Amino acid sequence: MNFSSIFAREFARIFRRKDLRSILIVSPLLYACLLPPVYVEQRLKNLPVALVDLDHSQLSRELARQLDATEGVAIADTFIDQESALEALRSHEVEGLLAIPRGFNRAFKKKKGAVAAIGVSSSNLAIAGPILTSSAGVAQSLSAQVLGSTVMARNVHRSRATTLSQPLALDIRPIYNPELNQSDAMIPGVIFVILQQVIIIGLSLIMAEEQEMGLSVQPLSNWRARTVFVFGK
Repeated sequence: MNFSSIFAREFARIFRRKDLRSILIVSPLLYACLLPPVYVEQRLKNLPVALVDLDHSQLSRELARQLDATEGVAIADTFIDQESALEALRSHEVEGLLAIPRGFNRAFKKKKGAVAAIGVSSSNLAIAGPILTSSAGVAQSLSAQVLGSTVMARNVHRSRATTLSQPLALDIRPIYNPELNQSDAMIPGVIFVILQQVIIIGLSLIMAEEQEMGLSVQPLSNWRARTVFVFGK
């Protein structure tokens, strides 16, 4: 049998058998209806984050305010201790936590290194990524603002103060996916896997039927016949 006859036979078989119609036609249509709602939100926004502010200073409040103002994070609740915030993170009431220790503002002013902790669950990188990225951006921006204001107070020009407060600046320009949409990277792979599964299941049913009828041995007698048979299927 040649390629055309095999292809025509398999194409007609799809519409003749109810089970093949369900697998090869109805299933892809159902997936097409179910997948878009899952990936319609291309960028995760306003991910809930718990706040534990033990410093209660102007700097700690500004840090929380700027983080809450980012696109990816929203301060959902405030806790009095880290244990309560961790419990909320474990129960998925929030997706992350910001813990600001006592002495945060004092350590910053004395240049001893002010450290605020960001906690996320790394089991889902699609959620952890935006929280960590937003937090890093806010920390860098707030540090530059505070140091810039300190330098400007010494009668230094604004442009010079900006350079001194942020001597190393990164000009980040994402390529190929400038909007950082997760669906742009995930949907093509998901579609490929679904189509592969549908084709394998349908082909398995056809091969099983032909095996029972004793028809699957003849086309596989040599490599040329096998090639025609596989591509025809």
